[in-house]
Amino acid sequence: MISAALARRTLLGRSWDQVAAAAGRILLTDDIHLSEAATVPLIELVAGWLTGCQPTRRRLPQVCEAKM
Repeated sequence: MISAALARRTLLGRSWDQVAAAAGRILLTDDIHLSEAATVPLIELVAGWLTGCQPTRRRLPQVCEAKM
């Protein structure tokens, strides 16, 4: 699985999002590694943990900024 994802990325020149989509995934490329699409949710999660504000899909960081 990992070697197939790596081959698609390096040999075929696909983006990590394209590699994930080819495998029917959105956030993971190979059941272990995150795709590029996972960066924003991950950043929001970590930022929320660090600031004490837990943003959700409906409550984005702008709402959390008002709490600080």
